[in-house]
Amino acid sequence: MSREAVLEEREPSAPATGVGARGDLRTLAERYWLLAVLAAAGIVIPLLARHLLFPAYSWNRDEPIYLWQAHALRDGYVTTPNGGFPTFFRPWLSAVKNGRLFSQYTLGWPLALAGSLVIFGSPDGALALAGLLVVLGTYAFTRELTGDHVLAIVATALMTLSPILPIQGGVYLGYMFTLGLGLLFAAGVLSGVRRHKPALIVGGGLLLGWIFLTRPYDALLWGIAVAGYVVFVRWRHWRRLATSAGWLALGALPLVIATLAYNQHYTGSPTTFPITVADPLDKFGFGMRQIMPTFTPVNYGLGKALKSAAKNIFYLPLFMIGGYVGAALAAYGLWLRRRDRTTIALLAIGLVFPVGYAIFWGIFVSSQTTNLSGPIYYIPLFAPLTILIAGVVIETWRLHRTVGVALIAVLALATAGFGGTRFLDNRRISDSQRVWKQSVQPIANDKALVFVWNDGPGPFLLYLNPFSANTAKLDNRLLYAVDNGGADFDLIAAYPDHTPYLQMLSVPPDYLLPNGNPRTPKIRMMPMQILHGGSMTLHAHITNPRHRRSVVVSLKIGDHTELRTLTTDGTSGGDFDTDFTLTPPGAASAPNTTTLEGRIGTAQLAVGYGTTPAAAGSNLLVREFFPYRVSGGSVDLLLPSRLNRAMRQEKGKRKWFPETSLRELAVTLTSTPAPAP
Repeated sequence: MSREAVLEEREPSAPATGVGARGDLRTLAERYWLLAVLAAAGIVIPLLARHLLFPAYSWNRDEPIYLWQAHALRDGYVTTPNGGFPTFFRPWLSAVKNGRLFSQYTLGWPLALAGSLVIFGSPDGALALAGLLVVLGTYAFTRELTGDHVLAIVATALMTLSPILPIQGGVYLGYMFTLGLGLLFAAGVLSGVRRHKPALIVGGGLLLGWIFLTRPYDALLWGIAVAGYVVFVRWRHWRRLATSAGWLALGALPLVIATLAYNQHYTGSPTTFPITVADPLDKFGFGMRQIMPTFTPVNYGLGKALKSAAKNIFYLPLFMIGGYVGAALAAYGLWLRRRDRTTIALLAIGLVFPVGYAIFWGIFVSSQTTNLSGPIYYIPLFAPLTILIAGVVIETWRLHRTVGVALIAVLALATAGFGGTRFLDNRRISDSQRVWKQSVQPIANDKALVFVWNDGPGPFLLYLNPFSANTAKLDNRLLYAVDNGGADFDLIAAYPDHTPYLQMLSVPPDYLLPNGNPRTPKIRMMPMQILHGGSMTLHAHITNPRHRRSVVVSLKIGDHTELRTLTTDGTSGGDFDTDFTLTPPGAASAPNTTTLEGRIGTAQLAVGYGTTPAAAGSNLLVREFFPYRVSGGSVDLLLPSRLNRAMRQEKGKRKWFPETSLRELAVTLTSTPAPAP
């Protein structure tokens, strides 16, 4: 059979010349009722997953960023003002330019979410749309590629029942949306070329353009896979290929140009996407890579690429129909279809995404959580895999129905076993995040300025607390801000009608990183107050619960550190008291006084333990921060203070984690009267 015949042989049985042309609605209903049921399931499953699996979002903090962007678009803002305080109001995965904040993501998926907000008052409509697109796309692509209605229905059913649909379809991320668009793009182009229908090719181009507006690199990879297959089949038919390419460009270019124009306007270059403005190191290729400023850079090379790809592929079956049993059936299905030229299209999709994404360090990041939420960059692979599995199911059913029933039962049990654990893990993670929303319920009717404790990887909203989103105009009653120590004084002064609170937590932020058994943090909403005086004395009460020989206490102001040795014979434990008095610049010096530096800053009191004073000084265990402000010969301290505990991490490194109380250190404050103004 020639390449041309692969596509042309189905021309007489195209759907438009059969049932639809006769207008036989009864026959249509009999033929497509199951597809209608699956389409309804594609709508319902993501909505159920959204509420049953992810009642308080998933672990993925990209979700609240998409929602923040969608709400801004709904309100008519492509970028949002930073209120003159970018260090307080900047969400993570966002960029700051010319006093404006904007997301690192292009507009395709946020526009779908915004449209749902406008129409339904909720972003959930976009989840339903994405699920519907995946179902219809799977059917249309399989039917067009193979000409087999039964295979298309079975493949669609298997895709609909795959755990990946609720796991990724129930979150506000665009991966399933892009998959649905990609499959419909492929079906439209293949059908348009086969049937000489320019309108279908233009429609496919429009879908490809929307993919480019959503995930530009995915658009490139989908284009390579589909165009490569068309060229393979239509080899030597250059005029027809050129004409088809023209129609495809006609459909795709408007949205491609719109995306490049968006880049030009907001980043200064049509080829510079917002993601690299948020952090220039978040890009394709090998080398040092970083997701946001202040995060730890990663040296991404070929070794990490191969390991990350292997890990993503290893965990992929957990999210497909039948789990690892399904993966084995897909391999057998590939063997059964080895002489079918249309298998080239399945292989093209199955290879182009893993190979293409090998040069993007995102697969390293995603590999850390691929066991929880699936291989997000390899999601297009689920389509060819389900088609291959469907072929085996149909072949088995036709040869021996009893064995076919048994095979379906095994697939169902394997899916429940492998996928069920993913559902439970994700629900536990989401439940552990409810406390962030619950913590502000007592002040929900107040006008409050809520400072989110900045003790994570970076000073950004929506990273530690996924519910810390502000409106585009920063006019919400509960206005969230990143805690910035002494600089908090200025923001409090700028919002005098908002009562300030500090949102503190009792477990390390690292415990919030995704795992199947998350720890639920205890969140405390602490009213903030300003203590005013001419000087401030810190009365430190220190204990030695571990009976270390040497105990030291240090006070750090800017670059100046004062170290005091409390004991060198502490093997019996003991309690110690010492005072530090903080004075403004220009005040008369006295014993045990420390002059504050600058207009604002932080006074850090820390306690260390060791065998010698030197060892204790380099082994600080707990610390307490006091943001301060100096004004007119007086001192202001912002309470409550911030408490930290050091813990050893990998390779002996120490990292500070937040606490709400310290048994080793208790500080009380007294002040002297402030001078008259």
